[in-house]
Amino acid sequence: MDATTRDLERTVWLVRHAQAATVSPTGADADRPLVDKGHAQTRRLAAALRAWGARPDRVLSSPWLRAAQTAEGLRGGAPVAYLDALAAPGAAEASAAIVAALGPDERTAVVVGHEPWVSELASWWLCGDELGVHLTFRKAAVVALVGVPGPGRMALEGFAPMRWIKGLQGVPATGED
Repeated sequence: MDATTRDLERTVWLVRHAQAATVSPTGADADRPLVDKGHAQTRRLAAALRAWGARPDRVLSSPWLRAAQTAEGLRGGAPVAYLDALAAPGAAEASAAIVAALGPDERTAVVVGHEPWVSELASWWLCGDELGVHLTFRKAAVVALVGVPGPGRMALEGFAPMRWIKGLQGVPATGED
């Protein structure tokens, strides 16, 4: 990758996957599917992203089923790439995988993954420290970051947990959101 691609300013929407089953049919954590509530959260989040003007050039996701199902629901017309590095990486590994997966013309991305790495990556991109700032990423929460993906090189544009998204859409929030 050349410096031109590595240093492109981008908008990245980091998303924690929606609500999933507590166990999978196979017993493997990677195979836990979204439950009905998770599919509803994904539809709400997709509508919110559209309303906020998010038009991703690419959606990147952990290959784990719950993240993949969330990514498919958020893709719109964008292609989805499943990256093993997004299943349980550290911030540096996740950042490198994301930047490597995006082409120079892909300036807006939705990235779907798991806790704790989603909040650690957001913190690392914001202040250069995985634990420098704490964002509570409940299921289907989203954060928008703008800048050059790298330690301390991005700015927070917005953060919305599902209860806020539901409120903006006129849906009463419950204690479970």
